[in-house]
Amino acid sequence: MMSNKNAKGFIIVNKNKESDNVHHFCDDTIVNESLKVIAKGTGIILIGTVTGSVLAALFPIIIARFYSPTEFGVYALAITVFFFLVQISSLGLGDGCSRNIAFYRGKRDYDKVKKIITSSFEIVIISGVAANILLFLSADWISYTVFNNEALVAPLRILSFAVPFWILITMIISVFRGFDQTKENVYFSHLLTEGGKILFVTPVVILAFSFVYIFYAFVANVIMVFTVAFFYFKRKIPRELKEKTLNGSKPSAGSVKKDLLFFSLPLVFSGMAWFLLQGTDKFMIGYFMQEHNVGLYNAACTISGYLNVFLVSFMFIYQPVGTRLFGASKNLEVKKLYQMITKWIFLLASPFIMFVILAPELTMSILFGNKYLPGIFPLTILFLTYGIRICLGPAGGSVIMLGKTKQLMCIVAFMAVTNIVLNWFLIPLYGINGAAVATGVSIGLLSFLEIGYLYRIAKIHPMKMTYAKMISIFLSLMIAVYIVFQYLPITFSSSTKVLVIVYSYFLFLVLLAVFNLFKEEDMLIIRLTEEKLGIKIPFVRKIIR
Repeated sequence: MMSNKNAKGFIIVNKNKESDNVHHFCDDTIVNESLKVIAKGTGIILIGTVTGSVLAALFPIIIARFYSPTEFGVYALAITVFFFLVQISSLGLGDGCSRNIAFYRGKRDYDKVKKIITSSFEIVIISGVAANILLFLSADWISYTVFNNEALVAPLRILSFAVPFWILITMIISVFRGFDQTKENVYFSHLLTEGGKILFVTPVVILAFSFVYIFYAFVANVIMVFTVAFFYFKRKIPRELKEKTLNGSKPSAGSVKKDLLFFSLPLVFSGMAWFLLQGTDKFMIGYFMQEHNVGLYNAACTISGYLNVFLVSFMFIYQPVGTRLFGASKNLEVKKLYQMITKWIFLLASPFIMFVILAPELTMSILFGNKYLPGIFPLTILFLTYGIRICLGPAGGSVIMLGKTKQLMCIVAFMAVTNIVLNWFLIPLYGINGAAVATGVSIGLLSFLEIGYLYRIAKIHPMKMTYAKMISIFLSLMIAVYIVFQYLPITFSSSTKVLVIVYSYFLFLVLLAVFNLFKEEDMLIIRLTEEKLGIKIPFVRKIIR
């Protein structure tokens, strides 16, 4: 394979001679060192995210169990509006700030890093307060004109006070992320936020307060988390900011804000478009149907969202590490890193993909109860969609890492419009099932467009031959088990289904070992995991070897 770099630093590859192996064209030492940072950070993030996800799962489950599907639908709509406004008012600075910090750290320009941090906070404080006022004043209009539901007025007004605090928490996490620090995300985004919600909502449920007090509990928790994060930030400012500036560019505050917004604003529209991809279905179900249906559909969305834990956990630390490599013109190392972490994202997520898709009714009844079983079809479609996204890896985050925010904005915006059109036509015809199909098709196509664009500009893709074989074996087993469940003249009990799925997954791991689909870099990840946990995993070592 012949390769060189164009004027923008991206890899140009002779497609006629492209090899599946990039080892001979990149520095494996750099890749391994970067992998150590990612494995260390991802281990912390993954443990924290899984713990946070368990806690996060309890919050909507408490609401679904103790309140009606109609009230659960009101909660889903109010929270969707809240996060839509948070997405807009953050101005894309969450990703923009961390990316630029990592980029200029790679160039050792710490004066600019300091200016990026102060400018980001100044901007989001203004935008957050403005968003607070806007949501409070427009709550009536949103509730009556958009959703024709007066029950939304009070929740939206209460939630408006949490907007600026939520954005500031996100910015604090973003700063630490730019310095490859991950535990702050675990503390503030997962453990405190999700655990605090349970802490604050429990008295509401025990004392049988009215439904609206759920939102007071939510806001109180956000303010509590911000307070802790603020004092933590003052005490734990990254060491590099305290040291003497090296190779500083002495930029003006105005120029830094201009450059930062120029980079980040496309991310606002990308974020809005991505939010519409995930939220249009709920908005339109609320518009065309009753809140009861929103509640049923939101149960499916909540479970499907858990699958993102694996992708988000790796991408949180991969993006700044990859950005530093890109800033140092280590493009081939970035490509290899992408392929390695994509394989492990899939491996970690695969048992959950197999279980939920093969036993959706069991999953729904365990988590939300039998009254939410009409949401089985949406659950299956959405989980399958996010499974495809998992298999393709962190393509969108990599496009941001390479600085192509405008192009990403165009891709996501196109699919958001497609999603709106599909939902508009399918929901009146097929209800929540139509919404799931519309959103599933849109997010699936988005995933392929992102990876296609990433390949075009940087020749980065996840599909090494070993990874393609791994996915083929997994899909073959899934199809075989599905046929057994659906077409054999046998009634499988819940416990029998669980045993069959568990056996099938262990068979999948054995087949990976038989076909020698684990490589030396996988052993490195296992060693890093063992060091982090302080234990040996001989069974996994034997499979990989």
